[in-house]
Amino acid sequence: MAERKKISKNTERLLWAMSAGRCEKCGRLIYKHPLSGVIGNFAQIAHNLPVGDGARIEYKREYKQIDPSLNIDDVGNLLLLCYDCHKEVDEIRPENYPPEILKMLKADFEEFILKATNIKRIVPTLALLYSPNLHNRKWQVTGILKALFPEKYIESEIDLTLKDSEFYVGDSNFWKIEEKNLERRFNQQVIPYIENYKKGTPNLSVFAVGPIPLLVKLGVLLSNKHSVDVYQLKKSPVSSWEWETTDGDTEYDVSYIQQSKNPDKIILILSLSGIIRHEEVRKAVEWDNATVVEIRTNHSPSDDYLRNKRQLDKFVCCYQKLKEELRNSINSNVFVHIVAAVPVSVAVEIGRHRNPAFDLSFIIYNYKQGVYERAITIGENND
Repeated sequence: MAERKKISKNTERLLWAMSAGRCEKCGRLIYKHPLSGVIGNFAQIAHNLPVGDGARIEYKREYKQIDPSLNIDDVGNLLLLCYDCHKEVDEIRPENYPPEILKMLKADFEEFILKATNIKRIVPTLALLYSPNLHNRKWQVTGILKALFPEKYIESEIDLTLKDSEFYVGDSNFWKIEEKNLERRFNQQVIPYIENYKKGTPNLSVFAVGPIPLLVKLGVLLSNKHSVDVYQLKKSPVSSWEWETTDGDTEYDVSYIQQSKNPDKIILILSLSGIIRHEEVRKAVEWDNATVVEIRTNHSPSDDYLRNKRQLDKFVCCYQKLKEELRNSINSNVFVHIVAAVPVSVAVEIGRHRNPAFDLSFIIYNYKQGVYERAITIGENND
């Protein structure tokens, strides 16, 4: 029998590139041993139309009769497989893998690799990180790549966090120091990035954890004038920034607890992640001659309820409608006192959707050890 012609090195390299070093049937990495982890070439090259005398030889004969000029070693007739898949295709279950099935497997897998690695088709984004100290704990934002892939890739990254800060919520200067740092870093790093961007409109991906007042402030700085996507850190079953594709949904219910004809303040209570006790709010801000409004979810409050982007978008829609309603119902420029138990992404979006030209000023409260205290004021030249 004549010696089989070797597949050229150029063809092998092309096949490796097209499959990204993975088995084109199961997706397993084939430059690393599956058990020992040893790096090496563990690939096997299979022919769609076979060349040997094995169980799949009838396919070769059948197709050779149709096209006698077929180049059996062309890259279009080759698949990069792991040992297990090659054995299954050629010896164990050859009847399950006629040429049209293998051709489809190869085409689908290589199309997936192309889409996953074609950077020009993926949105470049500025990853914006922010994690000020919270609950006497230093946070660090990690694991953001999974949340972005395959729709985006990180073109640049900016961390707005005040590094090595020894100030925590409860310290006398905490809010002033953190707010000034956030403003300064944003103006020095983010604004120039946006203004000097040469590829059209930049996209910003926001990953933030921290006290609610500072997250609202971050949102105010971002505004809704730019292309911004805000992500939510989920705690269970594992910590993740990825938006889920589940059917879980949330409706937001607005209720007026108290209404005044000419209020001297508006109190906005947001009971989304937890139930806010009204008696505790009364201790922090006087309710006399105030309009008091509360937003709740249509299910039991939970600090991990927000799982998909649709839930966030629905809150933004509800909040925008209420904000417009409140603004149109009063004749004077009063403050909105915000007392919130909300997911981090909701806090950022509250700030993003404040229009400094039209909207009322904010006083945002922070909850610590059973007491709500004024933390940050936004408006009246404090934007």
